[in-house]
Amino acid sequence: MDCHVTVILKDGESHDFPLTESELSMFSPESAQGWLAREFEAAGCEPTNPVGKVLLVDRILLLAGSRSKSEWEGRSQWVKQFVCAAARAMGRPALTIDTVRYSL
Repeated sequence: MDCHVTVILKDGESHDFPLTESELSMFSPESAQGWLAREFEAAGCEPTNPVGKVLLVDRILLLAGSRSKSEWEGRSQWVKQFVCAAARAMGRPALTIDTVRYSL
């Protein structure tokens, strides 16, 4: 199944990523969640929940906001992996990661 991911950054700038099944195949749903968890820790992101529980949605939104505008514009290797992992972990044919509204 192909997928389309849109990432909206804090400044309102939008980046679209049409993904093929071949690109998505780098992750299973489980390995995508593991990759997001490792990257969340490596980026030093802090849980938004006062209890400390980190939801998948939080990981995706905080990681998206942790990268520079130039990485998104240049579509760095990390960005490509991130959008594939987010799409596979969420299991949707279309995904909008909106860091302005803090919503998927």
